[in-house]
Order: sequence, then C-alpha cells, then structure tokens
Amino acid sequence: MSENSASVKKAKKPSYLQLADLTWTSRETFRDIYLLFTSPVDFEVETLDIAVLGDDFYREISKNELAHIFVLRTLKIGTLSAVQILRAIIEYHRKARELGRSQKTWLDAKTCVDHASYLLRTQHLLGKSDRQNLRDSFHVVDLHLGRVVAVSQNVLKDRDQDNHS
Repeated sequence: MSENSASVKKAKKPSYLQLADLTWTSRETFRDIYLLFTSPVDFEVETLDIAVLGDDFYREISKNELAHIFVLRTLKIGTLSAVQILRAIIEYHRKARELGRSQKTWLDAKTCVDHASYLLRTQHLLGKSDRQNLRDSFHVVDLHLGRVVAVSQNVLKDRDQDNHS
C-alpha cells in the first residue's frame, strides 16, 4: 500500500437534494423524500422528520426536463400525501410517549394544537389501524393542568359529569 493511498480519506455521502429547511441531503440519508403539493398545512412538516424537497430547488430542477425526470422517476421523489402526514403525526406522538417526560421540550402545547387541528380536518382519511395507533399514542393539552398529557380513557371523560354523579 502506498503512502498516498493510506492517507486518502473516505468521501462523505454526496448531498445533492436541497430540502425545504435549506439543508442538503441524499437518498442514502433519507429513505423517503417528498414534494409538498398537498393541501397546505398549518405547521412545518419537517418537524415530523419528513424530508420535503425545497420549493425553489424543485422549481429550478423542473426547468430541465431530464433533471426533472431523474428526480421524479430515478430518485422516486413522490408527492407527500395527507395520510403520510397523519401517520408521521402518529409516529411523532408514539415516540414522545416512549420517551416520556425526559423529552417534553419538543412536544409542546402549540405542536399538540397544530397536530390536533390537522387531524380534525383530515380524520376521514384514517383507517382502522391508524385510528387505533392514534388512540394509543396521541397527546393533548390539558388546560386544567396547564401541560401536555398523554391521552387515556379518563381524558376523554367529561369532568363535569363526575361532579354531578
């Protein structure tokens, strides 16, 4: 082995796709990368660990037909659907439940309200297993306690009903 070949460093993975958060990535880093053509969402989907191709980047790629075909067909960059966003929300809350209070800073009241609002608009798209996964993992804002709490059977029970019994 020559001295030059021993000093050659292994190259980093190439990052050739710009995401909406202006970072660069590749298919090796993210299994799924999407175009955001769905109905507008009220929150940053990137917070759900969804890789979304940057609008400006995609607009530039679209100007070249071969580059556009390469991105869509070869790299298989697809359109992000509402169901994929819903499943990412469920996964986000599942991870939060697993981590418990140790990671409470990334699951705040605004995030819960944003997710609940999106769920209300798109709940008709959820299948039976997704609904069960949502029940098992979702967090809500408890205004009485002033904090984010995991959903349980008791959270769904009307508090006033307990006082009148």
